[in-house]
Amino acid sequence: MHTRKVLITGSNGFIGFGFREYLLSKGLSIIEYNEDITKPIVLDEKIDLIYHLAAKTSVQDSLRDPFLTMQTNFLGTFNVLEFAKKNAAKVIFPSAAGVYERSNSFYANETDSLNPKNPYVESKYLSEQLCDYYSKNYNVQSIALRIFNVYGGRQTGGFLIPTLINGALKDTKIELNSPHSVRDYIYIKDVYEVLFKALDYVPKTGFEIFNVGTGVGISVGEMVSYISNILDKHLEVVYTNFRKNEIDKIIADITKIKNAFNWNPSFNINQGLIATIKEFNKF
Repeated sequence: MHTRKVLITGSNGFIGFGFREYLLSKGLSIIEYNEDITKPIVLDEKIDLIYHLAAKTSVQDSLRDPFLTMQTNFLGTFNVLEFAKKNAAKVIFPSAAGVYERSNSFYANETDSLNPKNPYVESKYLSEQLCDYYSKNYNVQSIALRIFNVYGGRQTGGFLIPTLINGALKDTKIELNSPHSVRDYIYIKDVYEVLFKALDYVPKTGFEIFNVGTGVGISVGEMVSYISNILDKHLEVVYTNFRKNEIDKIIADITKIKNAFNWNPSFNINQGLIATIKEFNKF
């Protein structure tokens, strides 16, 4: 039984909603904070650990309104770190795999070069830098989890997997850029487990970064086939940006987190998709 008191920002979000229930099942005492994260956090209770899950996560929205994304993600992280400093609390927050420089064949390691390419990813990169600063100057422990392409039943918006499932269930045409783009897809319950394991981990230098993925790359074309086979339905997909020689590939090197957290993902892509589709039908 854990006796520490845990604060969760963004507990109504895609990751936060189910993770809240996961923590309760582990016997933790949690406080949910879904107020405006761009304003200072005001709470009377003593907090031991903060899961900072509140964020604007859409790349397209960040391109349309970079100020709102930066304000929410960067200023929100600043307010969380200020609150953590006053409480001597540890902070755990999801960063983004998009911070890495990309190449034609790329397994991303935590020490590799970075090149944020949109306001959303830039906001996550700057938040990492802020965590590092607070660690060095105010002794605030924090862990940044560079989560790759997480998916699950409550996911909405323009993400690939819900787009494909929706298209299949509604028999609608789906427009995608290219069948060749490769990503590392991780089922949300594996992310819950990583977040929970981070609770007891002590960062070696006060601030530490970990990749969170499966170490397996799956192309858009392969994902279409997986979902088509599971649902036993033909997906009408049109690729609007087909470039035969352009392969955009990013896969997580998860060696560091496997060793530090004694963790391996439990769900392969087929298991995760089957679970996602079952969950998808509930909402």
